[in-house]
Amino acid sequence: MKWKDLIRRHTVSGGMILKLEACKRALACRRVSQVRIVGGAKTDGLLSAANGGKGPGTRVLPAYPANAKIAS
Repeated sequence: MKWKDLIRRHTVSGGMILKLEACKRALACRRVSQVRIVGGAKTDGLLSAANGGKGPGTRVLPAYPANAKIAS
């Protein structure tokens, strides 16, 4: 689901909108393939996410990955 749809449907609000905007900017530069939003409440959650674990957090992927071929 696109981030604008999440906002329109009130699935996300407040500070999460700002986080999604930051994810969008990071992914737009095409130097990162994904972004993970991780809260600090769970012990070792950030460490697990940084090491590629399937731990806590929200994984944000680009609509079109950098290596995808888009038909023109």
